Amino acid sequence: MELLYHSVHKVSDRHEWILFLHGAGGSSRLWTQHIKAFKDRFNLLLVDLRGHGKSKLTTSDSPYTLDLLTQDVTQVMDACGVRSAHVVGISLGAILQRWMVHRVPERVHSLVMVGAITRFDQWTWTLVHFGHAVKSWVPFLTLYRLFAWIIMPKKNHKATRRLFVREAKKMSQQEFLRWFELTKKVPAAFKLFRDVEIPRPTLFIMGEEDHLFLKHIKRLVSMYPSYGLEVFADCGHVCSVEKPTRFDQRTLAFYESLHSDLPKRSFPG
Repeated sequence: MELLYHSVHKVSDRHEWILFLHGAGGSSRLWTQHIKAFKDRFNLLLVDLRGHGKSKLTTSDSPYTLDLLTQDVTQVMDACGVRSAHVVGISLGAILQRWMVHRVPERVHSLVMVGAITRFDQWTWTLVHFGHAVKSWVPFLTLYRLFAWIIMPKKNHKATRRLFVREAKKMSQQEFLRWFELTKKVPAAFKLFRDVEIPRPTLFIMGEEDHLFLKHIKRLVSMYPSYGLEVFADCGHVCSVEKPTRFDQRTLAFYESLHSDLPKRSFPG
């Protein structure tokens, strides 16, 4: 059984786990700047999803599905002795988080969803259909750069765009196409977001400038008031990268609210 590449930072068997999931084109490196804030009080598991980062390219021609990705992640959890975890995900990782709760709810304590994608509006679907129309002859990095700019268009998003493009360069054209095919399957996850309240403590962390997806999260939170929502000013789609200290602070406060016995931590500034 070939496991995804992963890294572990373990305190003890008594400590709870946090599982970090990146988005399409990213890697677990997106979380490295957050390790220091969490590693003393939680065991950490960071994974590179198939075809990303240091995970090997897939040789099978089988299409990717959310069930397959869930199986990938739970196999790593099993190998590392992680029965359940607080799951943190970015962008497409949030879709996978929701699917994990649907398929393997016993493996998930809570969810922190960063730049969550819970719905495509008509404009976004137009972009996706355009991508499918040209993906066979346009180099995938050209498409990736275009989509990264559309999702994160502002000047203050530039560093994040560069980071994601740099990580995406590790993918192959074939891997990108397989992941892009997943866009045809996400409506099932979107329906779950709309129709079923997540039966786990859930916090959405969004950027104020996440112009494609924030509006949908606000509607969702109005439907299900048990969800928490934190909106970071002057941030785009990936606010954990743009404002890492605030992300750490807000996420730890969320975990402290779940466990009153968890030691409080102060942050500079």
